[in-house]
Amino acid sequence: MQLYSIGDTAQKSRTTIETLRHYDRIGLLKPACVAAGSGYRYYSNRELLTLLIIQYCKRHGASLKEISALLSQEDPTVFLSFFRERFLEINIRSITQ
Repeated sequence: MQLYSIGDTAQKSRTTIETLRHYDRIGLLKPACVAAGSGYRYYSNRELLTLLIIQYCKRHGASLKEISALLSQEDPTVFLSFFRERFLEINIRSITQ
């Protein structure tokens, strides 16, 4: 399993270290592992994918609370419903403007 430091993860995802620490504190995105001695956070490709989902949802108006609820669902149709709804909203807005 490939692991990335918090700095590498921030750079790859175009976010900040502070954002990643905040997401960890609120339980939205936990690192794959934390080094026992140093407390350094390491993220895997799975967390990078989750971070992309979080960023997408935020860009389309979802609150962190809504995103947390979405991520806790095991049923993939919940995600599909969210994305379909947001996609329709975006398209309707672009047509009416």
